[in-house]
Amino acid sequence: MVLHRFYSEQRETEIEELLYLAAGVELTGAGLSSSRSAENPDYILHTRYRRDGENLILQYKLSRKGFRRGSEESLAETGINLRINHYFDQIIASTVNYLLNTAEIERHSSPEARIEGILPENPESGGTETVLREKPSEKDIDSKAEQRTEKAAGNRASPEGSTVTGNPASEKSSGPGIYGSAGTGALMLLGEITEYFHYGLAGTVSAGLEWPSPKRTVQLGARVNLIRVFNDQQTNGAPLYFTTAGVNLVLGSSPEQSNLFFAGITGGAALISVADLDGIMTKTVPYAEGNLAMRVPLGARLYLKPDLALLCIFDDDLLISGILPSLAAGLEF
Repeated sequence: MVLHRFYSEQRETEIEELLYLAAGVELTGAGLSSSRSAENPDYILHTRYRRDGENLILQYKLSRKGFRRGSEESLAETGINLRINHYFDQIIASTVNYLLNTAEIERHSSPEARIEGILPENPESGGTETVLREKPSEKDIDSKAEQRTEKAAGNRASPEGSTVTGNPASEKSSGPGIYGSAGTGALMLLGEITEYFHYGLAGTVSAGLEWPSPKRTVQLGARVNLIRVFNDQQTNGAPLYFTTAGVNLVLGSSPEQSNLFFAGITGGAALISVADLDGIMTKTVPYAEGNLAMRVPLGARLYLKPDLALLCIFDDDLLISGILPSLAAGLEF
C-alpha cells in the first residue's frame, strides 16, 4: 500500500485527482495499491506541486516509515516540469517508475492492487475494474480552477510552510510516544567546592513522553541523577552524595534524521546527603540542569544516548556546579 500526500501553496482538487490517478495506475501495475488515507502504508509518496499557467512543477519523494515513531526513511526523490496535455499520464508513469527503480522496490503482479476512491473493487471479477472514470480536460481544469474557493485557513502547514492538501485524516498524529533511558557518567566539579572535592560518579535515569513531528521532536518527562562525590586526598570527612530530581523539557531535531540531537533544561530539587557513623544528614535545595544529547539508534526501539550536562545545585552557603558527561541506553515505544 502506498499513501499519497499532496502539498501545494494553492489547492487544486482536479490537479490532485490527475496526479493521484496517473501515479496510482503505474503503482497498480507494480502490484501496489494507492490510498490517500491509509493508516499503516508500506510506502509514502509525497507530491509537492506548483502550477504555472499550463505547466506543473513537481517534486516527488518516496519514503517508508523509519525505526522511530513518526519518522520516515527517504528512498528516492526527483523533480520534473511538465505541461498538462495528452502526454501527462505517460510522464507521471515514467517518473513513478524511476522512483520505484531507484528505491529498488520489487514489482509483482497482484489482482488485489487498486486505487482507493477511483478504482473500486469489482465483486463479480474478484479483482479491480479496469475502466477509469473520464479524466477532466485541460479546459475543465482551467474552468474549475477559476471557480474554486481557497480554504487555506482550514489546511495544516506542511513541513516547508506550504499547505497540505491531501486527505486530512492521513495527516493526523499518532499521538505521543514513551521513552526511557538509564546510564552512568562522571561529575567534574567547578568553583569553590573544588577546594575539597573534584570528581564524582553518577547514575542517571530519564523517562517521559515524546511528540515527534516532521521538523522537530519535543519531550516532556523527568530526570533523576544519583551522584557519589569523592573526597580529595587532603580532605577528611564522611562521604558526600547528591540526589537530584526534576521536570525535564527537551527540544530535538527532526525524527527523519538518522541521529537525533537534543537540548534540554531541567529544574527541581536536590538532596545533599552526608553519611557518617552517627547517621545521615540531609538538606534539600533547588537545582537546575541544562544538557545536550544525541540519540544513536541501535534497532527499532533501542538507542544509545551520549549526554553532556551542566549541573547547578543552589545551596544557601555555596553554589555547587559541575559538568556531567554520561552515556545511557534507552528504549522508545
